[in-house]
Amino acid sequence: MASGSSLSLRVVLLLGSALALSACNTTDLPGFLSGGGGGTTPSETATRTVERDVEAPEVFQVSDKGLWDGRPSLGGVWVAHPQVTDPERVIIRNETNGQFVIGVVYRPERSTPGPKFQVSSDAAEALEMLAGQPADLSVTALRREAAPVPEEKPTALAAAEHQAADGVATSTLDPIAAASQALDAAES
Repeated sequence: MASGSSLSLRVVLLLGSALALSACNTTDLPGFLSGGGGGTTPSETATRTVERDVEAPEVFQVSDKGLWDGRPSLGGVWVAHPQVTDPERVIIRNETNGQFVIGVVYRPERSTPGPKFQVSSDAAEALEMLAGQPADLSVTALRREAAPVPEEKPTALAAAEHQAADGVATSTLDPIAAASQALDAAES
């Protein structure tokens, strides 16, 4: 039992020494251990990151006829094409009328005669396709891209509103003094 407490005493002393030494040099500490003094504030260096879809034709891009057979389908907005190897997030464009929608492209379960693209009922509705009538479709893969967006600088209007707020007179309210003034006014 004595050796266990001796070991824990050594560990405590070692950790205490390391902590004491780390207080001497703050330049090599991780951010969460370094002090909060000095440096820039988060508002000075803040940027927002916005994810956006970017077309990736090198992954998948096909322009061909597409057909909705008129039956309701499950699974949301999708098209199926025999050249697809893996399901991909895509933008589907109806080149006949200019409508487009974001969806998924899959490999069809079975090959059917007719146009290469099989279209879901939800996609057909968004693309304004008629049942049984082929449409020219262009399907291009999408990829997410993170793009930093700089924070907006304060505008002149925001600065004017801030200055207007500074011009408002403020004072603390003393409830006892206000009550006594109200009583005095009521008695007179």
